[in-house]
Amino acid sequence: MMMKKTLILLRKDLAELWSSKNLMVTFFLFSVLSWYYFAWMSYEFAMRSAQRGETRITIQNYWQFNADTSLIQEILSFNFFLLLIFLPYLFLSLLSEEKKQQWRKYFNSYKISDNQYLVGKVLLQVFLVILFLGSSVGLQYATVQSVIEEPLNFSYFGFTYLLVSVFLILILGLSTYSFYRMDSLLKGLVMTYVILIFFWLIHVPLENQGGILPAFFQELSFSYRLEKALEGLFRIGDVIYFGCLIVVINFAALKSLRKQQL
Repeated sequence: MMMKKTLILLRKDLAELWSSKNLMVTFFLFSVLSWYYFAWMSYEFAMRSAQRGETRITIQNYWQFNADTSLIQEILSFNFFLLLIFLPYLFLSLLSEEKKQQWRKYFNSYKISDNQYLVGKVLLQVFLVILFLGSSVGLQYATVQSVIEEPLNFSYFGFTYLLVSVFLILILGLSTYSFYRMDSLLKGLVMTYVILIFFWLIHVPLENQGGILPAFFQELSFSYRLEKALEGLFRIGDVIYFGCLIVVINFAALKSLRKQQL
């Protein structure tokens, strides 16, 4: 019964999402910027291959070009920071519109609990991350395949995109908490980015110092956790770390949601 009501909420959110101009504009801008940057880097690769007199472009050439230019790291970083800008705004605009339409009264009349409501929002967060990252991977694959004559295996991206996906879901959970805490779209966005910047830079002043405290802050740092992932390296501990934070931040969001109703 709980999942049935949760799926009803998710369908409502998806219907509202597809009719939202914010989604169309955000998705279009992200896709165009992501594809343009990747296409430009692939064009550079093709031109460099032509200058070396290579008539047949292979996967080995491509990975060598990546080793020389950090191509994949730059593309992943570019897409990642685009999503950090677009996704929290898009998600919080949906929450803000829901508040204006007083959907909470409708939920209460159908005896939808706060737990069911929040689970529905988490599922919506997962959907948004898959939608945007999926479009990015698809565009990149098509672009690379257009200049390489052999089938391309994107397993190099797989684990990295998994970790980035988990982190983005965490950020959307943080956005949910910030919105319920501040009860405002703008204030929620500001609080989200302030917390994000804090955890992103938390270890920077101490990174060249030894001792237990700097090591502790380094383990808490978002940038430390994501640095290796954006280079294409995967560590299961990072996924567990962000997964645990997702649980904690959504529990805090649930507390803030209930406090609003008192």
